[in-house]
Amino acid sequence: MISVKKSLSFFISILVTIIFIYALSNTMSLFFNLNNQNTRTILINLILTLGLMFFITFQGSLNKRWNKKLLLKEKVLLSANIDKFTLSEKLWIYLLVFLIYFTPLIRDLSFKNVPLINIFMFFPSIVIFELLLRVSKNSLKTYFTENGIIVFGLDLRLYIPLGKPIDNLEGYYPYNAIDSYISCPDKIQIFIQYEQGKLVLKEDKNTINKIISVLKKNKIETRKIS
Repeated sequence: MISVKKSLSFFISILVTIIFIYALSNTMSLFFNLNNQNTRTILINLILTLGLMFFITFQGSLNKRWNKKLLLKEKVLLSANIDKFTLSEKLWIYLLVFLIYFTPLIRDLSFKNVPLINIFMFFPSIVIFELLLRVSKNSLKTYFTENGIIVFGLDLRLYIPLGKPIDNLEGYYPYNAIDSYISCPDKIQIFIQYEQGKLVLKEDKNTINKIISVLKKNKIETRKIS
C-alpha cells in the first residue's frame, strides 16, 4: 500500500509537470525572440530546470497533503528527527540537472559543444537545489502514533518507483508493516517489511528509549544480526 501510493503520486506529478512545461514554453515564446541562439539556449535551460523544480515540489506537496489528513486523525505519542539526507538520495536530482546543462558533453565527449551560458547556469542551479533539499530535510519529522509511524513534511527528494528505497521517505507506516529495529545511543534504524526501506532517526538517548518502548509495545523486536 505504501509503494502503491508513492507510485501514484509519482505518475500524477509527471503528468502535471508535462502540462506545466508545455504552458511555460508557450508563454515564454510570446515574450522572447527564439530566433536568437543564446536566448533559445537560456530559455530551454530555464524551462527544464523550473520543470524539475516544479516536479519535486508538486510531488512533495501532494504527499504532504495526503499525510496531513492521516496525522490529524491520529493521536501522536512522540516525535523524532530524521537523520540527514545521504548523497545517494540526492544524486538523481544532481544527475538530472547535469543532463539539462551538459547533454552536448555526453553526446560528443567534448566541452567545445557545451555553450558557455550552460556552465554559468549549472552551478547556481546546483546551489538552489541543494538549498531546497536542506529546507526539505529540516521540514521532515517522524511522528509515532497509536497505530503507526508518520514521516511528515515537504520531502523534495526524487522518488522513482522500482528504484532503490529511500530512507525516511514521507508516508504512513502502520506498525504491522514494520519488520524490526536496531538502536544506538543517538540513533535508531527502523526497518520496513519486504525491504521497502528504513527510517533512520537521530535523537538523544531518552527519546530513543521512548521510541523503543513504543515499538516493543507493538511487538516489534530488535533485528538479529547474524
